[in-house]
Amino acid sequence: MSILSPVDADAVAVYCSLYSQVVRCQQMIDRSGGFIEQEGRPLKSHPAVDQLTALSARISTLGKSLGLTPLARSKLVADPVRKEQNWLEELCGVKSRDPLEELDDDEEDEEE
Repeated sequence: MSILSPVDADAVAVYCSLYSQVVRCQQMIDRSGGFIEQEGRPLKSHPAVDQLTALSARISTLGKSLGLTPLARSKLVADPVRKEQNWLEELCGVKSRDPLEELDDDEEDEEE
């Protein structure tokens, strides 16, 4: 949709980091069943459960600001002038390749 710009790169990086932490917390919870034992005491909620709850709230808020929910996307207005193909280059400084140009280059090489 050509909505993000280079200014958004840090927010996208934070979102990715939060997501990575969510995955790690979920793996810990899956391994422990969500509970831990403490020397003869009754089972207690694993700390990763609380961490996951906090991370989920943060990632949800950031996701909304980045337009990653259906409601947030419905409120976004794309710039029709910007080329869709250049979004990755503009956001991350990575030049994207056009697969059609690669086909043309291959055909030229074969003709020579």
